[in-house]
Amino acid sequence: MDSAPLLSICCITFNHFNYIRSALGGFINQDVDFPVEILIHDDCSTDGTRKIIWEFGEKYPDKVFPVLQSENQYSKIGPQRMASNFLQQAKGKYIALCEGDDYWTDPLKLRRQVSFLEENPDFSVCFHGCQVLEKGILKDDYITANRLDRGKSVYDTYDLAKGNFVHTPSIVFRNTPKIYQEEMFLRSEVGDYMLLLLLSLEGKIKRLDENMAVYRVHGDGVWSNINEKIKKDKIIAYLRLLEKHFKHPSVNIIASRLKYEIYGRMKSNLKSMRLIDFMTDFFLFIRLRLKYGG
Repeated sequence: MDSAPLLSICCITFNHFNYIRSALGGFINQDVDFPVEILIHDDCSTDGTRKIIWEFGEKYPDKVFPVLQSENQYSKIGPQRMASNFLQQAKGKYIALCEGDDYWTDPLKLRRQVSFLEENPDFSVCFHGCQVLEKGILKDDYITANRLDRGKSVYDTYDLAKGNFVHTPSIVFRNTPKIYQEEMFLRSEVGDYMLLLLLSLEGKIKRLDENMAVYRVHGDGVWSNINEKIKKDKIIAYLRLLEKHFKHPSVNIIASRLKYEIYGRMKSNLKSMRLIDFMTDFFLFIRLRLKYGG
């Protein structure tokens, strides 16, 4: 690359042989008038994903830069420290995220998002609409529909505190290295949401209405493979982390969500006669009510 990139595309992939070609094709097809680097972090895939990455790296040596692990980092150091190490390699002023099983559909996506951020320095994030691909059927986004306020296009920390409404492949943000080393980011069970919350403290968030990417729902996804109980436990874990350490008035909103999730788990534990777990949650629930009311 002749000059420093204005934007770094950061893609984490693992065993995405059936999907990675679409992701890489969407990166290459971007119509931009600024330098871009494409960083592809392969977490020691075993299904041929790496071969496709090498293929693109050899075809586009000035754009595609494989980051190939010899040992699975997700298992070794955890997903957030893996993501932190990877993001710190990005040289761009901006970072665009897309995991290896998702893909972009609009060749002007990056141009539009970077143009907005360049012209609006008080914004830290720009995202856009996505479609959802499930069982071979392309659908309107039903995942974030209940959390996204479509009555506006500018959001802040208070909006995000109510729940995540941003799909990962839609995000472009200002490269902010200090965030990737924040203890909350490193310890979070849901990394993209924590990243967005921390970025929201640096500036406003802009939504572009167009659908410019596809988010896949499939059985091979990390989140999709987790059973509902473990998902609930992870949600409660990151909400507890935020309730304890997130220094922003919106923590009251987060505490309300935590109380709701804890109450639901209490009922489940009582029904299953997990009495020790029930009592642990009961005392946490009481502490939250005493501190925040409700």
